[in-house]
Amino acid sequence: MQSAKFKRILGAGLQQVLLITVAVSQIGVSLANAQGNSAAREQLLAASEALTVDAILEAALVNAPAARSEVSLRAMSEAFDALGNSWVASRPSLQISVYDDSPLDNIGLQEFETGVSFNLWRPGERSDTAALGDQHQTRLEAWREHLQLLVAGQVRAVLGELAAAERRLEIAQQASADAERLLATTVDMEAVGAAAQSDVLQARTQSLQQQRTELQALADLASIEQAYTVLTGLNMKPAIPYSEVMVSDLSVPQNHPTLRYLQSQVAIAAANVELTRHQTSGRPSMTVGVRRERGDRFQPYNDSLALSFSVPFGKSPATVASVSLARGVQTDAEVEMIETRRQLEQRRGQVGRELELIGESLVLGREQVDISEQRYEMALTAFELGEMDLTRVIFAQQQARQAELDYESLRLREQRLNSEYNQIIGVLP
Repeated sequence: MQSAKFKRILGAGLQQVLLITVAVSQIGVSLANAQGNSAAREQLLAASEALTVDAILEAALVNAPAARSEVSLRAMSEAFDALGNSWVASRPSLQISVYDDSPLDNIGLQEFETGVSFNLWRPGERSDTAALGDQHQTRLEAWREHLQLLVAGQVRAVLGELAAAERRLEIAQQASADAERLLATTVDMEAVGAAAQSDVLQARTQSLQQQRTELQALADLASIEQAYTVLTGLNMKPAIPYSEVMVSDLSVPQNHPTLRYLQSQVAIAAANVELTRHQTSGRPSMTVGVRRERGDRFQPYNDSLALSFSVPFGKSPATVASVSLARGVQTDAEVEMIETRRQLEQRRGQVGRELELIGESLVLGREQVDISEQRYEMALTAFELGEMDLTRVIFAQQQARQAELDYESLRLREQRLNSEYNQIIGVLP
């Protein structure tokens, strides 16, 4: 009998030691998580209320790798503009001809010709070249607006992800605070004998899980902030979460920056068709020079002015082939523009319908958050009164935080769809 009593005492002692060991280890993990939480916060970007979306967009444009294409596009425009204003189709060439019979008859016949040859414009070629220069200038202007819209889309996306990550972190912090509150309540109840030590350990485990969730939310936010810094080159983020209102346009406008850029590509391809026809058909040329000649060594030299023209004629198979290739490029540009417009219209309709559904879901989601929060508070009160076990309280707490997370995810989804809709329409933030 004494042996059985000794075993019970030994078992109770071992249980106490085990519980104390687990509690101490969990406290150590909690301290480590708190230190990691503090270190992660120090790595986050500082928020500035003076930093506007316009300033972020401007910084992203300066930092965009595609902005370097402007130099080549401008050079191309200037080159064709200068060519269209030139009086000749290409640079002149110097021609020198020498005739001498000394190696053969050797009677003293000599003839010298020196002249400059010019390639002339074909009828309409100069005006077509000038028109191509204008089209390149139009494309340059359209490309700038197109690039601005593309970068604006990237800025919208990263700011939306930044706002979502910050909100997820806030929810995780609230869940950690709730878990700490539940742990403190359980410890107080255990001190007066109203709760068991196993309840304390369960509450502490829940608190540690929430702290790990908060650390993961911090890591996700830091990753998105790094993407934001890479895109913009800025080491500060806006203090106010980004949001915008959907523009109520019923269709994609004709002056959409992307469509304008693709239309300029079509115009350049069409101008290239005419220019290819001129270039492959051959150009007339004119040579102006002087001639000095004599019949034999006993005659004086005769000087004269030389003027000659060369005009190509007939149809060349090479011209037909080159023009066909140029027309193929034009057709591809037209197809790309048509397909892009269809894709924009299709996506605009999809986003609009999804926004209508989200608007209805948000009302239901808000009601679910309120109900879940009330259930959690009621469960916590019941636990304090000894009318409910801890497991059901933790379950109610998790449901409340999940309902809030689902609602915020839906709300942020609505914000992202508003941004996407405006992006499709071609509106800058």
